[in-house]
Amino acid sequence: MTPSSNEKELIERLRQRDQRAWNTFVEQYSPKIYAAARYWLGKFFPNPPDEDVNSIYQLVFERLIEHNCRRLATFQGRSSFATWLSVVAGRIALEYIRQEKSKGRLAHTPLTENQRFKFTTPKMAELEARELADVFNKAISELRPVEQLLIRLFYFKDMDHAEIAEVAGVSPNSVSPMLTRAREKLRDILNRSGYNMEDFLYK
Repeated sequence: MTPSSNEKELIERLRQRDQRAWNTFVEQYSPKIYAAARYWLGKFFPNPPDEDVNSIYQLVFERLIEHNCRRLATFQGRSSFATWLSVVAGRIALEYIRQEKSKGRLAHTPLTENQRFKFTTPKMAELEARELADVFNKAISELRPVEQLLIRLFYFKDMDHAEIAEVAGVSPNSVSPMLTRAREKLRDILNRSGYNMEDFLYK
């Protein structure tokens, strides 16, 4: 699957700073981005604060348009554009949550059964985000344990190679080639399922 002509045109117009394109983009996709932000925050906190949902929502748009919409340009069309945006929102939400928890602002509270049920019966945008998270987790589980660790430390903990080496118990010089092999294996696994790794990871 490749991006539709309409999606390609919209992305190109966004990269050209076309105000009408931006208005169209916000009108069509902001509800899905907002729902994904609330869903991912709700995975960690039983009553996600509107302030934080709105912060993630705004941050997603900022990240999408920075560097001449570079992140938008990575869309390959392996999933729908709306689903891909839900994944992007999820990644940015997780980054936001990690940063805010490190500041002591957000404290994790285990969900009750009723709250857990609430967040596992999401609207369509949230359902897509959850399903894609399941796809990624299933794919990464096929890697060797050390490869899984390297991927998670690099992409989700934002560690540099020296920090990864220390945590994983490998030499600093081996981190780069091991990451490269792990990425290629993960790419192949996702491709077999009809997905592109760039739909999930952006470094």
